[in-house]
Amino acid sequence: MFITSITYRVNQSPKVIEKSREEIMEETLNQKPQPSSLLRWSALLLISLAMMGNYYIYDSISPLADLLKTQLGFSDSNIGLLNAIYSFPNIIMVLVGGILIDRIGTKTSVIIFTALIMIGSIVTAITGNIWLMSAGRLIFGLGAESMIVAITTIIARWFKGKQLSFAFGLNLMVARLGSFLAFNSPSLARGLYDYWQSPLWIAVVGGIFAFICILFYLLLDVYASKNYNLPKEGEQDAILLSEILRIKEKTRWYIFLLLLA
Repeated sequence: MFITSITYRVNQSPKVIEKSREEIMEETLNQKPQPSSLLRWSALLLISLAMMGNYYIYDSISPLADLLKTQLGFSDSNIGLLNAIYSFPNIIMVLVGGILIDRIGTKTSVIIFTALIMIGSIVTAITGNIWLMSAGRLIFGLGAESMIVAITTIIARWFKGKQLSFAFGLNLMVARLGSFLAFNSPSLARGLYDYWQSPLWIAVVGGIFAFICILFYLLLDVYASKNYNLPKEGEQDAILLSEILRIKEKTRWYIFLLLLA
């Protein structure tokens, strides 16, 4: 009986080995290649250009201050409101945006946030009423900072290791080009600064441009997800607000309070 059992196991072992080799070969054939450098840097360029539009819209008010005062009769307080109301929703919206990104994924969230900045720029430009312009800046603020969080997550999906920091640096460099263009627009587009509304329509173009860049990125992402080895959407751990509030480590709360101070 013992000899028969040994003989049976020996006879079966080649089949087991042969099967495992077949499985390994199948897994190897089904394994997708890593995205090419051209694909990864193209994705970075598209999302960075979208961020450039975001930064341009944010900084488009400051060069307009004198025109808003002389042509619309705005006070310094009105100008301050247009700049400050952007930050109001982001006291909490960045946290909410981060949770939303974890919940619905970067592709869906980034299109929502970019749509908000585009809509906000349009509402700001259509009328000279301070309250409607402030509403537009508020809508813009709802999407702007969360869009940056989503794009940061996207970069981490496409780049790893030593290239990640370089990709972050390039992303911010291109984005800050939007601020440079906004602050220098009175000299770069002097003819458009005869009337207060014309420069704001340029900001609308910036919002539309950002939205188009994100749409092209989504098409590229869909193609890359099907043909290359990219981390899947929705693999992030879900974050619950109740879990955040249950943090028991005092050190984390101390650090959080110091950041607020």
